Amino acid sequence: MNYWLFQILLISIVVSGLLVMTSRSPINSVIYLVLVYLAGGGLFLLMDHTFLGLTLIIVYVGAIAILFLFTVFMINLRSSTGSNSLNISQLLLILPALGLIFYLGGEQTDSAGLIFAPNWSNLLARPQEMQMLGDLIFNSYPIALLLVAYLLLVIMVAIIKIHLD
Repeated sequence: MNYWLFQILLISIVVSGLLVMTSRSPINSVIYLVLVYLAGGGLFLLMDHTFLGLTLIIVYVGAIAILFLFTVFMINLRSSTGSNSLNISQLLLILPALGLIFYLGGEQTDSAGLIFAPNWSNLLARPQEMQMLGDLIFNSYPIALLLVAYLLLVIMVAIIKIHLD
């Protein structure tokens, strides 16, 4: 695993996540949220968990984030006229988060099992578990899967109906 690429993706997740919370425009927040999802998918791909990485990218970026953007455009929110500059209280929130990441990133002990420990990727789901989960969802609970898909369709139609009224 490329250590520096892992660090860059991790830092981009934290920075984009902070920008999601501090951005005044909802459209910019959704774009930063898409960056968080893409970097998270990149982390899974970097750790050779291709199914999880591609699922995260396809489901979150391809469906949920686009639905958020669609909702923001349908509601027609206006962005505030305030500036996007960081103030002292936001900086006080960012510094401890960055310090914690660099502290956990510096730990290389085998017993700690923290962020960058060599065995951390082994704690994620195994391919056998993913196959069992897929079999369970598609074979044992197809009705629940269809109900969730129908619920998402109803939510999308309700958003359009609310906007048109």
